[in-house]
Amino acid sequence: MRVMRQSAWAGYDRPPLTTVVRDEDMKDTLESVRTQMDQNDDLFVISDIFTMADGTIEQATVQAMSRIEEQGERNMAILYFWCAKTFPMLASNGTILIPDPSPLTYEQAEYALTRLAARDDYDNYTVQTDLAPSGETIQLVNGEVVRA
Repeated sequence: MRVMRQSAWAGYDRPPLTTVVRDEDMKDTLESVRTQMDQNDDLFVISDIFTMADGTIEQATVQAMSRIEEQGERNMAILYFWCAKTFPMLASNGTILIPDPSPLTYEQAEYALTRLAARDDYDNYTVQTDLAPSGETIQLVNGEVVRA
């Protein structure tokens, strides 16, 4: 059974609103709904489409909730919202340097930074953080995520 889980974070200090829907229950395709939800600047949305053995929607919900912890999504939401709340204080092309290493993997940080670049209030800011698991440095520069 194909299942879509969406976790919408309205802030990093609150748990996400999470919905779980089976593919067969959707009016539109899972991919289409995922794209629509990703366009809301006030939410940090993570959509996860996964396949599981046939089961109940309750079993799918339990599996979906465990995926939130496994994927470090709260830390991704912290990076997203902390930077987004800083945007109004910066001049165009300003820089945000995060001094403490992030617990995120490159892929997790890349997703959060890519979502930041898609915000309406993003104004070519540079965001830079070190990634504790790999020791790499990641940057968002002119809307592009790069290894520094």
